[in-house]
Amino acid sequence: MSAVIPVVAVVLLAVSLLLRMGTELRRHRSWEDLPLLRQSMAEVDVEGTEVEVVNKPLKAAFVWLPLLMLLAVTVLIVFQDARTATWGRLPFDVLVMLALVYGTARKLSPGPVLVMNCAGVAFPRHGVSLTWSQVREVRLTEVARHQRALNGDESVIAFLPRDTRAVMRRMGGLTRLAAVTARNAYGSPLAVLVAPLDLSAEEIAVVAEKYAGRADLVTDER
Repeated sequence: MSAVIPVVAVVLLAVSLLLRMGTELRRHRSWEDLPLLRQSMAEVDVEGTEVEVVNKPLKAAFVWLPLLMLLAVTVLIVFQDARTATWGRLPFDVLVMLALVYGTARKLSPGPVLVMNCAGVAFPRHGVSLTWSQVREVRLTEVARHQRALNGDESVIAFLPRDTRAVMRRMGGLTRLAAVTARNAYGSPLAVLVAPLDLSAEEIAVVAEKYAGRADLVTDER
């Protein structure tokens, strides 16, 4: 059994690397996607409609593969602590494992990440919604350096609010802590990694512009 784990890890990493190479090649070929999508959306009537951008668990599993592997190692350490009666270290290791379980569950859970309509944009996982007049800019950027271990499309879409402090006051607990990290990395507490989502960064950006009625809403800094 112990010999199987490294083999499975290598296979998963190889598959993950191939997926990452594919998505990166598509991203580097998509420099013209934004203007083309703007043209295709020009005549679309969005009045009374709504777009949900959802997390895809299978895609997220490959994106967050390093986190999953860390969780697996932590579970093995806890099991080893219990088996060898290492009671002094066990409580700390269990706390680390529970924190990783919570974080992994949030990363992999399905459901809407963004909800956009003519009134504004909602972030269900942040417990925050903004009207389009409260959105200063939508920025497409690359994943921050400390997250380079992630797999897949390394694009982040960040909705920059006009009043960042007011937005963060509406968040609580671990959500606010994650928002601080996002703000420091991407200039906004409302920054979303695109790789595990069902729409591309360009598609989300163009839909946001259409709903907001502002052709200059999006800035591509990739």
